[in-house]
Amino acid sequence: MGLAVYQALEADGRFGSSSFSVVPQNDDTAPAPLSPGTLSGRPCDPYAFRRLYPHKWRDFLRAHFGSATEVQAFFDIDDKAARSWWNGKTGPQGWAVDFAREAIAAEVRT
Repeated sequence: MGLAVYQALEADGRFGSSSFSVVPQNDDTAPAPLSPGTLSGRPCDPYAFRRLYPHKWRDFLRAHFGSATEVQAFFDIDDKAARSWWNGKTGPQGWAVDFAREAIAAEVRT
């Protein structure tokens, strides 16, 4: 999932609550060379984000759907994928996150 989509969902308050941040905040904003584990010169841990993501997605789903069956119907996915998402075992590909974001935005506008 792209960082911008993640931030939009989190800013909307609908992606679950967590103190986890992909990019730790610090006041040292001096430019740094690009290297693995840095973003805009600040340290980040993509592996931590990857480990925590299925649980954040699970929290989001449980805030907006009543069951894995509803998730399956909404996203038109198979039962195994819906249960894996619902139980926090796996997370979706970007298309599902974007689809959920668009659906929520449309719901808020109406």
